[in-house]
Order: sequence, then C-alpha cells, then structure tokens
Amino acid sequence: MVGGCNEDVCVGREDLPVEHRCAENSAVEDCYREHGSCRRVQERCHWLESEALHQCVERTAGPVRVANCLFTMTASPGGGTRDVVRCNCSGRVFLVGAGPGDPKLLTVRGLELLKQADLVVYDHLVSPAVLAMCAPTAQKRYVGKEPEGRRVSQRSINRLLVQAARASKTVVRLKGGDPFVFGRGGEEALELAKAKVAFELVPGISSALAVPAYAGIPVTYRKLASSVAIITGHEDPTKGGSRVQWDRLATACDTLVCLMGVKTLPSIAKQLLRHGR
Repeated sequence: MVGGCNEDVCVGREDLPVEHRCAENSAVEDCYREHGSCRRVQERCHWLESEALHQCVERTAGPVRVANCLFTMTASPGGGTRDVVRCNCSGRVFLVGAGPGDPKLLTVRGLELLKQADLVVYDHLVSPAVLAMCAPTAQKRYVGKEPEGRRVSQRSINRLLVQAARASKTVVRLKGGDPFVFGRGGEEALELAKAKVAFELVPGISSALAVPAYAGIPVTYRKLASSVAIITGHEDPTKGGSRVQWDRLATACDTLVCLMGVKTLPSIAKQLLRHGR
C-alpha cells in the first residue's frame, strides 16, 4: 500500500479492473503527509491524467513517478494554466554545479547526488577531488571542451543525457561552477524538456564570485559597488559577432567580472577604455 491506495480502495477509472484504477484525492493527501511528496505511487494505480495527478504535481512542484514513468508540470505560453506532460522515461538528469574546484565547496545536494548516480557526465573544469566523491559503481563519462584539444559536441552531450535517462539511469551532469553561468546548462535543460526527460537543477558556486572572494575582493560593497555584471570573454563563434554591448556595459555596473577572457583580455580592455571605463 502506497499513499493509501490498494486494490480494495483504488477507485476512479471505471473502465479499468479494480487493481488498475486511479487513486483519488485521499491517496494524494496520505502520500504527501507520509513522504512530503507524491513521487512514488504503487504501479497498479495508473493516474493517467486524473484530477488527483494534477493536484499532486501542483502540490509537490515537481515530477511524479507513476508506473515507471514521470509526469511534470509545464506552464502554458500565455501564463496561468498549466498542463501535466508525460515523460517517456523513468530515469532523471541532475544538472549539478561542482563549484570552483575545491571539493569542500560542493553543495550537500551535489554530494548526495554523486553518491546516487549511475552515470556522471563531467566537464573539463571538474576537479579530480570532486570526481573521487562519486559512488564506486558510478560510470564516469568525460565530455569536456579543451581550448586546444579534445572537444565533445554539445549535440553529442545532449543525446547522451537523453539516452541515459531513457535507459532508466540516474544521471548527474556535473559542471564546473554553476550550470547556468556560462555552463550551457540552459541549452541542456531545454533539450531535456523537449525530450520530456525529467531534470533538476542543482546550483553551484560560480568562480565569478568565488575567485574574487578568495582574493579578498567583494564584488559589492555598500559605499563603493552597488551592482555587478558577469561577462563572457569567449562568445560562441557561430553567432556572427559579439553581443556584448560594451558601450552600455562599460559604465553601467560598478563591478565587472569577466570569465574565460585570458585570450581576449587585450580586446576587452580596449573596449572598456574606448567606452569610458
């Protein structure tokens, strides 16, 4: 019995045998009280777009596992109403930020997931000390992009994540810093959503904040710096030109942090000086 639902009380879909009918609201409430969520429901209870499923997903604000399948909430383009979308796999991908390198700066949630992962897909900037925290049984797959060396295409990475999740694996996509700060985490999240693969974002400490802090430089300071901007020094070459608006950015923020800018530092300095920095 899970969430107050068994074949004696399972009701809802009259066109299914008793052991396959949908649990109703009482099962949602029972499961939520017992587990703090409604992520695991007995396989014999097929929710199948029932009102209970909608309420459960809304209540837990996350994916729901039903009969080896996951359901997630999506917002409509116009806002307001939301729909339940069936995910065509039972695995899940976690986009995890590994932090700036020091394993002690990895989040508790990140460490927890490394201990649970079947597959860890990691980048070039992830330190060996962080990888050493993975479960002994975890498969590790390197997909780094080295400046003058091996490069794994983003398309290949996206395909790997989707295929592994559809094979019912728990996948940790491990990235240096924070996945959403120049880490292509947004691109991967979008591909997972398109493939209807459930995923979770686990933020990490970005070097944009950690490095200045370790150097004793506060990026904000009440009397001196009330704003900060993080800039990439290595834009996508396929964009056909820079999208950094140096004329506005040069004097718009008090503190500027540039990532991946070693090779382009002379050009960056020239742009900033030209526009009044």
